[in-house]
Amino acid sequence: MDVIVNGLHVKGANIGRGPVALLLHGWGGDHKTILDLKSALPGHRIVAPDLPGFGGSQLPSEAWGVERYGEFIADLLDKLKIKQVDIIIGHSFGGRIALELVGNGRVIPNKLILLASHGLPERRSLGSRLLGLAANIGHVLPPTWRSAVGRRFRSEDYRATAGIMSQVFLNVIAQDATKAAGRIKTDTLLVYGLDDKTTPTDMGRRFNDLITGSRLELVEQAGHYVHLDQPQRVGELIKEFVK
Repeated sequence: MDVIVNGLHVKGANIGRGPVALLLHGWGGDHKTILDLKSALPGHRIVAPDLPGFGGSQLPSEAWGVERYGEFIADLLDKLKIKQVDIIIGHSFGGRIALELVGNGRVIPNKLILLASHGLPERRSLGSRLLGLAANIGHVLPPTWRSAVGRRFRSEDYRATAGIMSQVFLNVIAQDATKAAGRIKTDTLLVYGLDDKTTPTDMGRRFNDLITGSRLELVEQAGHYVHLDQPQRVGELIKEFVK
């Protein structure tokens, strides 16, 4: 993928043929951190953008929130002439965007899969969330990415050097997806790692209560990047859910 959407240069993956599976990566990642899920989606066209401000995509010109990222995804689908999405998979931050898209009727897929998705109020401080996110990213990303990403997400360095994305982060964590989740009628699978220190399993249970008919799966020996920690198990869950 190499397109211009509303003046922003956007990179990512747009591969295969068939019903569209939209994959949305988490904070600090890019399409490569979620693209391996394509093996669980045979026969699908995979659309996995680098969200603006991440990977090879251009920074947004102002401090976006989740709603603006939802608008961007809707505009991207229009740009690619995609009228129907079969499956949306969102990890973490990507899950917040998926909740915005589906809960507010921007995109209505046949299936929704949320991996370690946040979006409900909790009592932990901003600092603890930043440090938890940094620890998880540092643990799972390749060594060549680890130092740069780790520096970016340590709370002090992050506040000092991340520029506009620091305000984007604040806007994102301020979003409350309670109402959007309560409006979702799409078949939904929730997958959370039992060892996740960034998005606790309680978040999954609360989404499970909010989203009518949703299914919650808790994966052992997996943290915030549940699909990277336990790719076989998560792949099996996705295959079973979408068949």
